[in-house]
Amino acid sequence: MGRRSLRVADVVEVLEHWAAGRPLRAIAKSLGLDRNTVAKYVGPARQAGFGPGTGPPPEGWAVFVAEVCPELGTARKNGAAWDELATRHDEILERLKVNRPSTVWQRMHDDGGLQASLPSFRRYALANFPEAYGRRQGITVLRDDPPPGEEAQVDFGRLGKWTDPVSGETMILNAFVLVLSFSRHMFVAVVRHMDAATWLECHVRAFTFFGSTPRRIILDNLKSGVLHPDLYDPLLNRGYAELAHHFGCLIDPARSAKPKDKACASNCSSFDRSMVKT
Repeated sequence: MGRRSLRVADVVEVLEHWAAGRPLRAIAKSLGLDRNTVAKYVGPARQAGFGPGTGPPPEGWAVFVAEVCPELGTARKNGAAWDELATRHDEILERLKVNRPSTVWQRMHDDGGLQASLPSFRRYALANFPEAYGRRQGITVLRDDPPPGEEAQVDFGRLGKWTDPVSGETMILNAFVLVLSFSRHMFVAVVRHMDAATWLECHVRAFTFFGSTPRRIILDNLKSGVLHPDLYDPLLNRGYAELAHHFGCLIDPARSAKPKDKACASNCSSFDRSMVKT
């Protein structure tokens, strides 16, 4: 995995997952970090006496991280390599239409004087052109279902046009889906809009429906919940982060262009759509 610059918000997310009792390896996998990086930032919190079951510091994790890791305030998200690739964005897009990412990098490196490394190029391509990776055939590996109450998966999708039989108005309907990964018990809300306010409202309705909240929510990289759909920088918007804190659950963004990370919610989309059409 290529080098990544972290911010206070990134380390806060690491510590929240760690304080909830998740193993370091699981945190690293979920957040796209190296295990040693996770251990590096968990260390000061452990030395300060915090840990699973103790709760966050009275002033909150953000203040704690800013005090013990002051260098994070000026850390850059990417670097010179990312800036170079951004200036050749359109060229990369056109080349990826006919060649694999590794081939595009090699030709741009040999013939076009590209200085960015292959790992940096791959991260840039994955963040900006996920469809270039979606064309490749992969091996499906089934994972074990999590224990009851551990995980839920959410998605937001378009159902299609519907005409109100009373008013005659034609509108676009969308579906919010939240599925409990263990039981496959499902909450579905049909809504007219797919905005952040509706996204938060539907979560509250789902939690009320189930009478509880899961420990962890896996979501697609939607702009309503994740401002930047980037595997290496899953930045939750403020409203969603506050909702998660209020209900005491962790937000675990699925990787961009990886629907199998939230297979339960994705597989339910066609079922919900057919139910609405009937």
